[in-house]
Amino acid sequence: MQKILIVAEGVGKYNYLRSLIEEEQEDAIIRRCTNMSEAADTIRSEGADIVVADVSASFADVKKADEAPFSPTKGNAKQDLGFIKQYIRNHYSEAINNKKLAAIVHLTPNYLCTLFRQVEKITVRAYIEKVRLEQAAYLLIAEKTSVNDISALVGYKQPSYFCRVFRNYYNETPSEYRLRRTSDGWFGKNGKK
Repeated sequence: MQKILIVAEGVGKYNYLRSLIEEEQEDAIIRRCTNMSEAADTIRSEGADIVVADVSASFADVKKADEAPFSPTKGNAKQDLGFIKQYIRNHYSEAINNKKLAAIVHLTPNYLCTLFRQVEKITVRAYIEKVRLEQAAYLLIAEKTSVNDISALVGYKQPSYFCRVFRNYYNETPSEYRLRRTSDGWFGKNGKK
């Protein structure tokens, strides 16, 4: 269960943000703070997995926005990187680049890459590939979906590139991986070997 802290100026904004979060995260614990100092105290005393802040826009502006009306606070490195990692896990099938990720936490792309490598001991690109490949490995075992379809589901446009990256990571092709880990050795769109 995730602890989500919402920093919002008014009850209207808080309720709106809470409803958006609850649509995506049914099992989250959500707390409210009215300013950043109160949020910092709450984080120190209780902790928070994600901090959502909206203290500048009016509620009318928030309702009009097409995209999500909140972003993480500019906090400590672990908090920012935790949000980035969660974003990657939630959006691994989409096109993700350093510029987009850096904008989410209000950092420059170069600083984000440096910080990510220092703290996580892995590059942003390598982390994205790791998440995609772990999801692909799960789908290969759990779903009766073709390798081509799985490559598209996890964000690879070219199945041949997906197979090459998968082989480098797991030391076997996606088909070999599936064959060794499923009882019926299923691989193929119609269940035929």
